[in-house]
Amino acid sequence: GKSPDAVASSKYLKMVKNIYGSAHKDRVAALAKFADFWAAHQNDEFPDPKVHALAAMKYKLIDRQLLEQAKKMAADWKLPEGWAVKLGKDGRLIKVNGPGKAEIYHTKEAAVKAAEAKAQKKVEEAKAAHQQMLSAQGRNEEASHSKALLRKQLSEAVQKEDYELAERLHAKLKRAPDSSSRKGEMPIVARSVKDLGRGKGRGKGVRKHALKLKAVKAAETPKKARKALGLKFEQKQQVARSELTLRAGEWRLEGIRLQNGSIVPLESKELEDARDAVLVLVYVDEEVRERKRRRIIEDWGLDDTWTVTVRYRLSGDQVTARRADGRVFFTKLEVACAKDKEAIEQIRPAAEKRAKEIEALLNWCKTGQVWEFEVQELSAISGLYREEHSQCYAKVQCLDDSQPIQVRRKDGGSQWQFFDGDNKLLAESTLESPFVNQKLKVAEDLLEARGETLAGDAMSNRIASQLAHCFGSCCRFCTRNRSARPRSEPQSLTRSEARFDARLRELEERRSNAPRSLLEMTRCMLEKLKALQKTSDMCDEHLPKPLLQKQVLRIGTMCSGTDAPVLVARALERALKPEGSQLAFDHVFSVEYDSRKQEFLKANFPGCPLLFRDCTQMGRKRALEVLSKKPQPVPGNLDILVAGFSCKDLSMMNSYRKTLQEMGQSGSTLRGVLDYVERYRPKLVLLENVWAIAKSNSIGFRQVELVLEGLKARGYAAGYRLMNSCDYFLPQIRHRIWMWAIRISETSPASLEESKVLREKADFATSQVESRYNDLLVALEEPCALHFEDYMLDDDHPRVKAHFQWMKSKERKAVLKKRRGAKQDWLEKYDSHRTRNDYQYDRPYTSVRDSDFLQVLNEREKELIDLKCLDIMNEQGKDPRVVPMLWELSQSVERVPGVRVRRDRQNYATCILPGMLWHSSRHRWVLGIEKLALQGIFAEDLKDIDFPEKLLGDLAGNAFTTSVCAANLIAILCCSAVLV
Repeated sequence: GKSPDAVASSKYLKMVKNIYGSAHKDRVAALAKFADFWAAHQNDEFPDPKVHALAAMKYKLIDRQLLEQAKKMAADWKLPEGWAVKLGKDGRLIKVNGPGKAEIYHTKEAAVKAAEAKAQKKVEEAKAAHQQMLSAQGRNEEASHSKALLRKQLSEAVQKEDYELAERLHAKLKRAPDSSSRKGEMPIVARSVKDLGRGKGRGKGVRKHALKLKAVKAAETPKKARKALGLKFEQKQQVARSELTLRAGEWRLEGIRLQNGSIVPLESKELEDARDAVLVLVYVDEEVRERKRRRIIEDWGLDDTWTVTVRYRLSGDQVTARRADGRVFFTKLEVACAKDKEAIEQIRPAAEKRAKEIEALLNWCKTGQVWEFEVQELSAISGLYREEHSQCYAKVQCLDDSQPIQVRRKDGGSQWQFFDGDNKLLAESTLESPFVNQKLKVAEDLLEARGETLAGDAMSNRIASQLAHCFGSCCRFCTRNRSARPRSEPQSLTRSEARFDARLRELEERRSNAPRSLLEMTRCMLEKLKALQKTSDMCDEHLPKPLLQKQVLRIGTMCSGTDAPVLVARALERALKPEGSQLAFDHVFSVEYDSRKQEFLKANFPGCPLLFRDCTQMGRKRALEVLSKKPQPVPGNLDILVAGFSCKDLSMMNSYRKTLQEMGQSGSTLRGVLDYVERYRPKLVLLENVWAIAKSNSIGFRQVELVLEGLKARGYAAGYRLMNSCDYFLPQIRHRIWMWAIRISETSPASLEESKVLREKADFATSQVESRYNDLLVALEEPCALHFEDYMLDDDHPRVKAHFQWMKSKERKAVLKKRRGAKQDWLEKYDSHRTRNDYQYDRPYTSVRDSDFLQVLNEREKELIDLKCLDIMNEQGKDPRVVPMLWELSQSVERVPGVRVRRDRQNYATCILPGMLWHSSRHRWVLGIEKLALQGIFAEDLKDIDFPEKLLGDLAGNAFTTSVCAANLIAILCCSAVLV
């Protein structure tokens, strides 16, 4: 599209070089050659460009009369769509073109015969495809039935602990068609030491196996499910099978079309001799539209002044509602919002007038007196009264909708009379003062009346309680959310609510004396252990011997992030010294993959000699060490191993969970831990993971049983327990599974027979220890009496201010792009939540103008906070702007942690996760150092906390709770003496 002078210019050549560079040298060379050619021949004469024959004939039109004649012939011959008749200039037939390239016919008979044969073939193919689909459905039903039977048998085998039969059934289930099980399973029995020494499962072989496994999985990935067929295509298929189905209520039988083209009704006598007839169905478009229009008018609450139009669209019917004033609405929500706005505008003048009256009443109370008068049998007289002049009193009208009442003297006498707005006498006073306790004369009866003078706080409280009662017209939110009984009536608490309130009062009483540091918590546990020893059969007031004897226990940690077990060991060592104990701990090694967390461990645990990078390499003789940046021998002869393998594949927050057998991140890290246990045989093992590992699947199998099976097969007595951090001194709701193992054999099994014998010994040892271990954990429990506010820094703290300024400078923006595989983006989800709960445009949390906290939130977080604020106000009756709550805003609107908390646990923080935590009443983000404190990792126990708050928050989200870790460490040390 450019002229030769432009293409041959040096500027164009430079532009091509900049765009394509050295990757397309041929383009640059061709352009340079053309520039040389044009420089030499630009003044020469060039021939005119050739015009193609078809292009030269493009303005020649076909005779329209012949075209109409050909179309009429094709219609008379009943040729299908896609067939065309070609006529010569004299009107004779030249050929008939079919839909295919080679389908050309020169006679009418041949074309009609071919068209009928093709139509018949399509019908047969459609029927065959339909029959094939039905047979496939039958096979699928048989396969699903057989798989269900296999699953039932597998469940029964697992319950009976017949694992050989379970493995056979599981293998048979995997071989079943359309099985969703994957390859790459981890064996649950221990491997021999000889195989391990020869290098099985080590080095490059693991990587090759992983790549091969990935290729196998990619080849076996099932095809994506096809989308549902459109209505038109489906109807075409039904027409081809002569099985067209029409929607009832939208079609009407018009009649029967005969061969001569006439349409007669079904009752016509002409049908008796007819051999060939066609049913004529008419789509009753106007009737359908009218029916939909009336339904919309009824559903949206419209009257006859509205004009509703319904238009058909492939994505759904488009509704347009036009009001009498010309305003147009497209959704029911828009109509509801407009009605609410009009209702507010209608009551606004009356509300402003009433507000001025209340203000005048409050000003009157500063100088004058107000009396309260109550007659139970005559509520029209009851209310507040003020003096208009010396001879007349009037009832206060601005606090309710009752009729006006005046109190005047009776004919200048000493008694008083009550008159309504129509000057009708209602009652008479029998005393000189109208507003005192007296007998009020009403007609011929005497009614009890009570009166008193209000002043000061009593007046303001009375006005506030009166305004709390709803009266007059109110919007739909008021009618929906207000209780049917008056607010002044005390609401009776249920049994559970009363129990929760009693628990909160008991915790509040213990709050001032509750332990606040890790050392105090450990000492409190030791005191509880003494009390347990005293009440046990031994009647010993001293601590168990394993905690008092002189020994140095070698401890190692894997994937603990903050090395919380080492902090616990140090606190336990200091707490035991006053008891005369000589127990000590030696930190042998740590394992951490993340380079930023490695820097944290280096700064806070400088005495640790070895810091390995990958726990999957710990089953080898040597592994890569971070401090020396070289492979180092993996230390053995360990007394205590505390590890936390990855929870990514097991967590319920993950929509794409995997089992441990699928060898994802969780399975591979667990494999590394078990490899170390198998080779180096530590005496005691503690493992931690999320509570979902103990959640049973469809056949009743729990993933934690696989871990215990691996430990028992390697010669360990093993068990597990679900624990909550708030039951052990810390104000955080954090459910975690803690698994323990005690060594019963110093060597690994060398054969399958030895493994079976060792497995039986492990079961027997577990039965001896498990009840003792659980009793110790129960005895060490102490429900937390603290509030999470006790661990929050002051808002004017320099660290809080610095973090606020840093978040403010980031100018965070919400991501508007939809995640891969997501059905909706956050805007669609939040709009749907608003519409479903009828929140309209309410934004109670972020509607405060010029607030500083709005500058640290992006648009998604602002909308999410408003929605959660509305949810809590409507469902729980609490205002999160005043009541302190912690919300995890990294999650979706349906599952924000911290929103729904049990009544007696409202003082506790939600589970600390690596994401960002928002404090509802302080209007700021929770700092990483505050998250660490909620996990029991305090600044006083660390050497260096000068790290980014995001890193500290990430560390806290993946760390062990120190108090829970201390309880398990004490319990496993005490139980280790049972198997000696």
